[in-house]
Amino acid sequence: MAIFSIPKIKVQGISAGVPANRKDNLDLDIIPDKEKEVFVNTTGIRFRRVVPGNLSTLDISIPVIKKLIRETGWKNDEIGIIVFVTQTPDHLVPGPATQVQDIFGIPKSCVCIDVNQGCAGYVYGLAVIAGFMSTARIKKGLLVVSDTISKYLSPEDKSTYPVFSDASSCTALEVDPLAGKILFNLGSDGGGFKTIHIPHGGSRSPFDEGSLIGASFGPGKTRNKTHLFMEGLDVLQFALREIKPNVNDLLKTFELSESQVDFYVFHQANKLLNTLIQKQLKIPDNKILNSIELYGNTSCATIPVTLCSSKDKIETIVKRKALLCGFGVGLSWGSCHVDLNDTYISEVIEIN
Repeated sequence: MAIFSIPKIKVQGISAGVPANRKDNLDLDIIPDKEKEVFVNTTGIRFRRVVPGNLSTLDISIPVIKKLIRETGWKNDEIGIIVFVTQTPDHLVPGPATQVQDIFGIPKSCVCIDVNQGCAGYVYGLAVIAGFMSTARIKKGLLVVSDTISKYLSPEDKSTYPVFSDASSCTALEVDPLAGKILFNLGSDGGGFKTIHIPHGGSRSPFDEGSLIGASFGPGKTRNKTHLFMEGLDVLQFALREIKPNVNDLLKTFELSESQVDFYVFHQANKLLNTLIQKQLKIPDNKILNSIELYGNTSCATIPVTLCSSKDKIETIVKRKALLCGFGVGLSWGSCHVDLNDTYISEVIEIN
């Protein structure tokens, strides 16, 4: 088990953004009228945010990075590390972290790391940047977690198209001698990598003339080999198997009581799955934050998007000790316990 703690790192601020382009699942032709209400009630997903074709992952990330630097009062030349988590980089090579360094005029001494992670990406990203900052004694860093997964969805596949959305986020972290420990429990199972994947486009199966040939996998499920595939039942079973012990082991290892978690944010997979996880862990409704109805499943960005969309509620909480949990692509999963007291949390901004 990868259970560990990283001391003296403070989460200084969190920002998030979504494309202004909003889609309503009740307007989707791919879902039969008689199934639309059932779909929305079961998944909890009414609205999705979709980037127009001219915007990339980096394009929707720049505004949230800019906002967070401005709101925290940081200077660009103080930033010593950038970790960029995404499955949808602007280019296959290079990753976007170095481009952020250049765009914002951050010193060339800055460490730039790209992480290919999905729905557990925010928790994994926090572990990567906090661990690096602690070891290398880097004072300030930015964790960017963003995806434009809509670019890889088939509009004729009702198992994925009405579920996923696009979003971006930025988290500012700083070494602070007075900060407590961020606690982590991470896990993975590569045997399930085909549960959520895109078959073509990598070095294993490069893009070829057959990549764009569509195939039917049942009613309302047509896609080609460049589109995202997800086996929903397997995802549900995996999450119900792994998340409860992962969270409980974190709490048990660090002797955390229920009163030491003021609120929980789980990856916004779908309403049914998250409700089942909540019941498994016996978490009261007033300690759960959600954003899935308004923003759908924004992949690696669901946790920061949920935090920012819950800004008003979080501001009423006194201590703000949070348990964050992500799970999905990989298969991978992870939870962390972090103190968000005095953390600046922005509203969700819209990006054109």
